[in-house]
Amino acid sequence: MKKTFLITFKAYNASGVIIKEGTFKCKNQVNELGAKCNFESYLEKKYPGFSTLVITECKEDIIGAFENMFGMNSSNPFSGKGGQDFGNLFKNFGK
Repeated sequence: MKKTFLITFKAYNASGVIIKEGTFKCKNQVNELGAKCNFESYLEKKYPGFSTLVITECKEDIIGAFENMFGMNSSNPFSGKGGQDFGNLFKNFGK
């Protein structure tokens, strides 16, 4: 089964300057090692000056597992398919 991992990281250039840091959601990965390797490959393509990746945390995203199980694309449980947003359905109700 494919899993989603949350990777907390810092990406450095060759001079040792942080070029990007934060948390990245790596979807549809078989295991933790695959998620880390694919994320590093992504950074190499996205940031030409990328040199070093320091991962401080990598954990399975439990919420992402439920999203995948129920076919949700976003963290909003009220967002429908085809761009409909059922969370705003009653926005102007009673006006």
